[in-house]
Amino acid sequence: NSAMSNGTALKEGPQTFAAPQTVPLNTFAFTGSWTFTKEHAQNMMESSTLLAKYKAKGVYATLSAETYLPVKIFRDGASIPEQIAGKDVRYEKGQSVVYVKEARIYDLIQDSTYGEHTITLAPAQNGLRAFVLMAE
Repeated sequence: NSAMSNGTALKEGPQTFAAPQTVPLNTFAFTGSWTFTKEHAQNMMESSTLLAKYKAKGVYATLSAETYLPVKIFRDGASIPEQIAGKDVRYEKGQSVVYVKEARIYDLIQDSTYGEHTITLAPAQNGLRAFVLMAE
């Protein structure tokens, strides 16, 4: 279970976030402009990102979008190495990307060893709905 490390948790409506200096372990943080409902957070501008610091082998996210939405995925600021990419990760010009549309669990990282890392989801445009981010 992760907790929100910036902004106001459980507050519905729009919030704007500055990039955090650090993201504590087992928490997530936002940058840019997001709007919140009881079920999800949705980015309102393409430069918005979602970051999470985790210690785990696998990382999954429940996501959706109205149309196919490319979301760049970074681990510790770099593309995810192909040998640990989850089954939903694709590569374009060396960049790890997940195409989000239907609401489901997206498999992002499958590492063979536990490690402490930061994952960043960077949608190519507004409209990403993030419901849950899980690491195990």
